[in-house]
Amino acid sequence: MSAVIAYIRTWQKSPSVSVAERVLPPGDAEKGATLYIAKCQTCHGVNGHKAKYVALGGAEFLTAASDGFIATSIEKGRPGTVMLPFTGKISPTDVSNLVALLRSWKKPVEDEPELPPEPGKLQSVVINPKGPGAKFDEKADFISVELIRAELDKKASLIIADARPPSDYARSHIVGAIDVPFYKVEAFAPQIPKDKWILTYCACPHAASVKARDAFRKLGYKKVAVIDEGILTWRDRGYPTHAGAKP
Repeated sequence: MSAVIAYIRTWQKSPSVSVAERVLPPGDAEKGATLYIAKCQTCHGVNGHKAKYVALGGAEFLTAASDGFIATSIEKGRPGTVMLPFTGKISPTDVSNLVALLRSWKKPVEDEPELPPEPGKLQSVVINPKGPGAKFDEKADFISVELIRAELDKKASLIIADARPPSDYARSHIVGAIDVPFYKVEAFAPQIPKDKWILTYCACPHAASVKARDAFRKLGYKKVAVIDEGILTWRDRGYPTHAGAKP
């Protein structure tokens, strides 16, 4: 990493400018809003979101960027980009007003949720472990949420594997599902029995779940299919989901 940083530093053609400690006079966010719509919104989006260029309303940007950095970027532009300097086009007061507007958009950065277990530490892998085996067409590649829900209502024994990254699982997943990211199926496989149906899902609804299904099949699992419509349809049907690290 340090070598990459050193290489990037060779691109610099002018002296560094310290802007982090720069203190701006208080600005008026309401006046900044009028100026933003006229000068900035086309490139940076309504309220700094859904932007063609840098999303100025993002919590990460507003947490990382100091007032001095934002003001200097407005005044001097961003060399090598379409962001041109505004010095001489707007006043220093206007700059402070724009910074005040951006600060009014700031929301706390979302806390990172507790993540699900790593390979080798899975718990409660099977839903209804003492129930009868789920009954699906063993040639099926995709199975509808309604058929899966009907088997669960019968207390059928099966496994639901969330194929998304752990952070997505932690924010919301199907109740009883385990997190088996499509790129880690082989690592999780030793804890996952081969005699149960495995239903994979994602939100795409097929991109990650199909990769997970095929990875299981390559490892010799015979009863594996994708929850056809994915978690979003499952949720919209009113079927149970919850957040957190546990199934």
